[in-house]
Amino acid sequence: MHFISAIAAIMVMASILASCGNNPKALSNSLKAAAVDVNDGKHTEAYIRQRIDSMYSHIKYIPYNPDEDNEAYRMEHEEDDSPTIFDYDSMFCTTHYYELEKQCNQMSAETGFIFLDADHWIMGQDISEDWSYKVVKVSDITETTATVEMEIQNFEKQTGILELVFERGDWYVNDFVAFFPDDDGKLKKYSELEEMEKFKEDGLKIREKAKKLAGDWGWVGDNGPELLIHLEMTDKGLKCTECYIYRAYGFENRNLSVSFNGSTLTIDDLDAMQSGYYYSERQFNLDATLEPNGDLKGTLDLAHPDHDAYEGPITLRKGYFKYGN
Repeated sequence: MHFISAIAAIMVMASILASCGNNPKALSNSLKAAAVDVNDGKHTEAYIRQRIDSMYSHIKYIPYNPDEDNEAYRMEHEEDDSPTIFDYDSMFCTTHYYELEKQCNQMSAETGFIFLDADHWIMGQDISEDWSYKVVKVSDITETTATVEMEIQNFEKQTGILELVFERGDWYVNDFVAFFPDDDGKLKKYSELEEMEKFKEDGLKIREKAKKLAGDWGWVGDNGPELLIHLEMTDKGLKCTECYIYRAYGFENRNLSVSFNGSTLTIDDLDAMQSGYYYSERQFNLDATLEPNGDLKGTLDLAHPDHDAYEGPITLRKGYFKYGN
């Protein structure tokens, strides 16, 4: 039994004991109801193959059209519905996997690091016209776990493994496993679940470093924009709640994206990026590295229709306001 399944079983047992008290008959009936019925027809190779078909049969190849804002492929469960990969994971992955994935997505937004650069369902970033899947083997079926070996045709034949867990009355994917050659040409196992656990752990360490950036920061030096920002630490990472240029109007009230990778702070104007103004008449991009002396030193790209543009170095100091020091 997997560790995760064991924990779940312990939690179920504790709940049953608490609800039944000292009633032996009630306890016996509850245990029978809680036990997995291996004769329910779902713990067979035939059913598991059918379950995998229900997952993969929704993937469809759609030729990319540069004149339309569409994807090169989509996964759909209704004719007019095209859920994202993340939505697809919510339908067919375990609760543990999906919750961890959401946490990693949040860590990715906080740090700027990408934790998944390919789609595990198609085993690639793009999809070929001859994309196909095949269930090669179903093995190690227990009350709570099963292993499925897959063959994915996507530009080339690839082999992957789905680690399944039986929960909520059906089989769900708890891990996507693949094998890639290392520098010596030997196949190395890649477990998405293990990679996400590590990504989350590293992200939490970076979040601790980011807490030190919370507070007011003011520009240092006589050249460049007189930038003032205020950073706050939230449960979703750093947020820039105040950002303006001293003695200049029009730079406040920005929709800002903030990330910190452990050394470099990046702040972008989302409205400028999403509206197509980026690198034109409206722009804000700050990339600054945390120096040993505690200053943030880097570059600022700044533009506004009512002010002169600036692209150059900038230094910010915590708790510093030049004309008040």
